[in-house]
Amino acid sequence: MVDALYVALEKLGGAKVSIVISESGWPSGGGNGATIENAGTYYRNLISFVRNGTPRRPRRAIETNQNTNLVLVK
Repeated sequence: MVDALYVALEKLGGAKVSIVISESGWPSGGGNGATIENAGTYYRNLISFVRNGTPRRPRRAIETNQNTNLVLVK
């Protein structure tokens, strides 16, 4: 989705516009997949993604603000 946004911005003359991911979600309210292990995988993948950029803009970090409140409910 991020690369799709980059393409749209480029078509509108905004090739130099940076984006900021203001929130990325994790099911803090619980659920079958809301385990500590899955949370760790999710956050490791998110960090790798924002550090390394996208195929459209590789090696260009993406500013990300993450709400890290994680509550697991059984």
